Amino acid sequence: MNKILNGSCIPAERAALLSFKAGITSDPDNRIASWQQGHDCCRWSGVTCSSRTGHVIKLDLRNRSPTLGEDFFVGFKDHSLRGQVSSSLLALRRSLRYLDLSANVVLGNAMAMPVFLGSVRKLTYLALSNTGFRGRVPSQLGNLTRLVQLDMGNFLYPELYSDDISWLGHLRSLEHLRVRSVNLSGVTNWVHTVNALPNLVVLTLSSCGLHMSNAPSSLLRNNLTVLEELDFSGNYLNSLATPNWLWDVTSLKSLSLHGCELSGTFPDELGNLTLLETFDISSNNIKGMIPGTLQKMCNLRSLSLGGNNIDGDIREVIERIPSSSNFQELHMKNANITGTLQFVSNLTSLNVLEVSDNQLSGSMPVEIGRLTNLTYLDLWYNNLSGVITEDHFAGELPHFGREELEPHNLSIKNSSTSNSCPSLIFLDLAQNKFNAELPGWINEVMPGLVFLRLNLNNFSGHIPVQIMELHGVRILDLSNNNFSGAIPQLENLKALTSTAAANSTQFVNPFEEMYTGLDMGLSDDSFLVEIKGQVLEYRENTLYLTSIDLSCNSLTGEIPKDLITLVGLINLNLSSNLLIGNVPYEIGNLRSLESLDLSKNTLGGGIPQSLTYLTYLSYLNLSYNNLSGRIPSGHQLDSLKIDDPAFMYIGNPGLCGHPVLRECPSGDPPANGDSARWSEDDFSQMDFLLGSIVGFVAGSWMRGPEAAIKGLHTKLGDVFTVSFLFGQKVTFLTGQEVLSHFFRAPASEISRGDLFEFTVPMFGREVGYGVDRGTRDEQLRIFVEALKPSKLRSNVEPML
Repeated sequence: MNKILNGSCIPAERAALLSFKAGITSDPDNRIASWQQGHDCCRWSGVTCSSRTGHVIKLDLRNRSPTLGEDFFVGFKDHSLRGQVSSSLLALRRSLRYLDLSANVVLGNAMAMPVFLGSVRKLTYLALSNTGFRGRVPSQLGNLTRLVQLDMGNFLYPELYSDDISWLGHLRSLEHLRVRSVNLSGVTNWVHTVNALPNLVVLTLSSCGLHMSNAPSSLLRNNLTVLEELDFSGNYLNSLATPNWLWDVTSLKSLSLHGCELSGTFPDELGNLTLLETFDISSNNIKGMIPGTLQKMCNLRSLSLGGNNIDGDIREVIERIPSSSNFQELHMKNANITGTLQFVSNLTSLNVLEVSDNQLSGSMPVEIGRLTNLTYLDLWYNNLSGVITEDHFAGELPHFGREELEPHNLSIKNSSTSNSCPSLIFLDLAQNKFNAELPGWINEVMPGLVFLRLNLNNFSGHIPVQIMELHGVRILDLSNNNFSGAIPQLENLKALTSTAAANSTQFVNPFEEMYTGLDMGLSDDSFLVEIKGQVLEYRENTLYLTSIDLSCNSLTGEIPKDLITLVGLINLNLSSNLLIGNVPYEIGNLRSLESLDLSKNTLGGGIPQSLTYLTYLSYLNLSYNNLSGRIPSGHQLDSLKIDDPAFMYIGNPGLCGHPVLRECPSGDPPANGDSARWSEDDFSQMDFLLGSIVGFVAGSWMRGPEAAIKGLHTKLGDVFTVSFLFGQKVTFLTGQEVLSHFFRAPASEISRGDLFEFTVPMFGREVGYGVDRGTRDEQLRIFVEALKPSKLRSNVEPML
C-alpha cells in the first residue's frame, strides 16, 4: 500500500484513469476492477503514486497469464484486456514514468499504435510488446528522450512495420531496446542508427527482416562500448565475411545469431569477443570446423552450434572450446559431427550436452554417470550401441535424450547397483529399438521423474508396478510397445490426483526459456504427443500437459477402478489393447479430461452417463468395442465431432440412439432419465444382489455360490439352467451383455417381475414381486444404493 500525500491521489489523474477504464470493454482477470469513482486511485491495482507528490508515476497492466494449466497462446488471449488505449493518459504526461501494457494481445484490436504516447515525455519505461497493435510504428516515439527501456513488437501477431527508424537516434538514454517481429526490411541505415545509442546495454532486433546488404563492414567509431547483450536472431544477415562490424563490439557477453541464414565458414575474428558468456550461432548453413580462436572466450558458458555443417570429429570440437570450469552448455544438434562419446568424462562442468541427430557411434560410456553437474543429455538419432545399466544414471540427468538406433543396437539391462539420480526429471527414450522387459529399478533410480516417454519401442512383458509409483510423473507414454498383462493400479501417480497445475518451482520446464509475459525465446527442442485424435507438438506449453498413453499394446484385464482418482488428467489414451469390462462408472470424476480414447478394445456394457460431466472434453473415441445400450446425451457430448458424431461410437452394434442410426426400443429408458437409467455399476451391484439372494437359498453349496456360478459360467457360457432347491430349475443370466439386455429389454420381451417371486419368502410380496415396473425399479435402485461399499461402511459403527 502506497504512502500518499494527504491520503489521496490527484483528482484530475483519477478522472483520467477512470476514462481509460471506460475504454476497456473486457477485463477477464479484474485487473482494473478496483478502479472505482470516489476511491483513492493510488490504492488501485496496477497504479503507483509518488509518496512525495501524490502524482501517478507508474501504470502496470501487464498480462501475466496464461496461468499454469492453460493453453499457451489461447491463455494470453483469454486473459487480455480488450478495448482501446484512451488518450486520457495524456493527463498523466507530467508525472508518468512507467507504462506497461504488454502481453494484452487483443488490446490494440488491430488498430494503429497510439501516436499520443509520444507526448508522455517523462516516460522512462515503455513496454508495448504483444499488445495487438498493427501498422506503422509512430515516429513520435522519438520524442520520449528520457526512455531507458523500450519494448515493442508482436510475437503472436506480427503486423507492425517501419521504413524509417531514424527517430531511435533521439533516444540517447536508452539502455534496453527490445524490438521483436517488427518488419524493418525497408530500413537501410539501421546499423548507424543503433550505433548512435551509446548507453545501450541490451539490444534485441529479432525477426525484423534486417539484412546486411547495405550494412558497413566496420564502424568509423564504435559507440556500442557498453553493449552486453545482442540478439539478431531470425534476420537475413547472409554472411559472416570479415571484416564485420560485429567483431568490433568486444564488450558483448551474449550474442545470438540463431537462424540468420549465415553461410561461409566460422571466422577467426570470433576470438575477438573474449568476454562472451553465451554464443548462439545455430540453425544456419555455416560449413567447417570452429576456429581455435574460440579458446580465447575464457568466460564462455553456453555454445550453440546446431543446425550447421561442422563435418568433423566431436573430439576436435571439444579441443577448440575453452577448457574452463565456467563452460556449462554445449548444443550441437544436427551439426554433422562424428566420433565417439569416450571424451565425455573430461566435461565435468557440463550441465547440458545436446548432440542429437548426428553420426556419433560406439558404446555409451559408463563415465557419463560421473557427470554430476549434467542436467540435460540429448543423444537422439545417432548410431550408439551397447548396454544401458543403472551405472549410466549415477549422475543427475534430468533429460536423457531420445536415441533412434538400428535394431538391437542398444538394450537395457537390470543391475543390482544402488546408483540413483533423484534430480532426473525428463527421460525420453522414444523411437528406439529397445526390445527387453522394462526394468523395475526406474522408480528407485529416478524417483523424481516428471516426463517419462518410452513409446515406439519393442518393450515387452508386464508394465512394472514401480512405474505407477512415480509420484511426480505428469506425462507417461508407454504406447506402441508390446506390453501385456493388466494395467497396474494408478492411485500412486500423485501428480495426477490434483487439479493444481505443476508448480514451476519444483522443476525446470525443459522447453521454457524466460517464460514470463512472452519476453522469451523458444527452445528448438520439442516433442510430439498423440492427443485429441492428432499428433501435436509441445514446447513451452509442456508444463501444462498431463497425459497417460498406454495405447497400441496388448494389455488385458479391466480398466483400474482407481483411474477415477486422477482428477488432474488431461489426456488418456488406452486404445488398441485387449481390455475388457466396463468403462468406469465414475469416469465423470476426471473433470480435467480433454481427450479420451478407449477405442479398439473389447469393453462392454453401457456408456456411463457421467461422461456428460466432462465439460472440458473436446475429443472422445469409444469406437470398436462391445458397448451397448442408449448413448447418453447432454452437455459436452452433444458438441463433440459435429461433422460426424457417429464416428465416436462406430463398431459398437449394441449402441442405440443419437447419433447412431439404430433406434432404441420404445421401452428403453432415456439416457438421462430419472428412474429407469441403469449404469454398468448398477448391473455390477445388481449382480451382487442376486448373488446374495441365491447364496441365501443355496448356502449348502460346498464351494459357495460365487465359485459355483463362476465354474458353470466358464463351462456353459453366459446363460445356463441348473436344477436344485428340491428340483426347482433356476436359469442364470451372467455377463455384462446379458444383464444389460435383461434390465433394459421391454416387458414384452422379458418379464423381470416373475424372477422376484423367488424373493417372497425373504421380503414378502410387493417388494420386487407383484408390483409395476416403475415401483420395482425404484425398489431395486434403493437396494443397489444400500449395497454400495460407502453405504455399507457407514453402517459399521452403529452396528458396533
